[in-house]
Amino acid sequence: MLTPLKHKLLRAWQLDPRERRYFVTAAVRLATARVELSRRATRDILADLQSREAGGEGLAGGIDVRTMAWAIAAAANAVPWRADCLIQSIAASRWLRRHGIVPDFHLGVTSGEDGAFMAHAWVELDGVVLTGGSGVDQYNLLIGP
Repeated sequence: MLTPLKHKLLRAWQLDPRERRYFVTAAVRLATARVELSRRATRDILADLQSREAGGEGLAGGIDVRTMAWAIAAAANAVPWRADCLIQSIAASRWLRRHGIVPDFHLGVTSGEDGAFMAHAWVELDGVVLTGGSGVDQYNLLIGP
């Protein structure tokens, strides 16, 4: 019997080569973001995410933004480490910036039904939410473009 992780990886391997490449890249980007979050001060990471500089390596264009967004979400669901909204936002932002694209980083807060404090991070490009899913409008914006 396959473990859930092996099952997810097997399904990922069955993707077409282009989607598989994006999926693997997303998993690597998520791992890198997770390590970065554990080693750098959060305020420094947030400052980077708010920067309007691309900071790319000269790879202008060459990325399918819609496929990148799908890959980040799919890989976040498959990796065996925590890949929550902030990690996904870091990964997507770094990936896009590498290609000379500067997304808008958002961080919002709200209260849950029980009054508990909840925070959420997401990345948008041209008004389209790439990471963070639906429901971002329920959050009060703390950090935005």
